[in-house]
Amino acid sequence: DTPFYGRTPEEAARYKRLHEETFFNEHELETIAVLCDIILPKNENFGSATDAKVPDFIEFIAKDLPFHQMPIWGGIMWLDSFCNRNYGKEYKTCTNEEQLAVCDLIAYPKTTLPEHKQGEKFFSKMKSHNILRSAFSFQ
Repeated sequence: DTPFYGRTPEEAARYKRLHEETFFNEHELETIAVLCDIILPKNENFGSATDAKVPDFIEFIAKDLPFHQMPIWGGIMWLDSFCNRNYGKEYKTCTNEEQLAVCDLIAYPKTTLPEHKQGEKFFSKMKSHNILRSAFSFQ
């Protein structure tokens, strides 16, 4: 007999079900994609975060581990609220310069202002998901 390898039938069924479910709406996925591509942009050697399907991975994580759902939704809401107040539009429709300016406010934990801490937590979560997914995509 060959030793067992891979997913059990139950795990495979759960994986298939989770992949078939839709969790984030189009706006949320587009916002996640914009942020992920800022964190992990395309360069001459590698594709971008969206090339590595990081937004799909983040959606899977949110479906598989529901405790990630509220922080991700809250982070998207924070980005949109901040951008609406400061630029009069949602984060995903801001110019690249505006998007980068927002990231500069929340990407460096030791310099983040108290009013930007929620954005910082979201940025850190997205950064960790980008790194994790990227490691898998380049194997």
